[in-house]
Amino acid sequence: MKKTHLTAGGFKKLEQELLVLQEKKDRLTRKIEEVSQPEEVGDDVLVIQLKDEIDVVQEKTRKIKEALDTAEIITKTKSFSQVALGSQVTVQIKTARQTLTIVGDIEADPSKNYISDQSPLGQALLGKKKGEEIKVVAPVGKITYKILKIG
Repeated sequence: MKKTHLTAGGFKKLEQELLVLQEKKDRLTRKIEEVSQPEEVGDDVLVIQLKDEIDVVQEKTRKIKEALDTAEIITKTKSFSQVALGSQVTVQIKTARQTLTIVGDIEADPSKNYISDQSPLGQALLGKKKGEEIKVVAPVGKITYKILKIG
């Protein structure tokens, strides 16, 4: 089975999310029991919607459990010579600077500058060294990134 790369913080976050999902499933189950009418034939619309929500919660739960079961905790890299999983990388795009953290796919969140190692940018950065430039094709065209710092 494929390993899921997670930071220690990402692992804890998934554990917490798993607890929240279990509580949500329990609430939905109680709600179904409350609104179900034993004398009715078939389920009413509300019960069907609640069951659909439970299915979504169970699928999310399954994915999180799988990720936790196959987790390999990544630590901040001790080597600052090249970009690796767990690295914080400061890059320059034209005149702007941005610090990115390279993480596993499940933990990626571009809005927080957590970039998946499987994304085009993540793949392009892995193994590169300070001072190198990479080009990544994006919807707006080809973007050039210069690696300023690896930490």
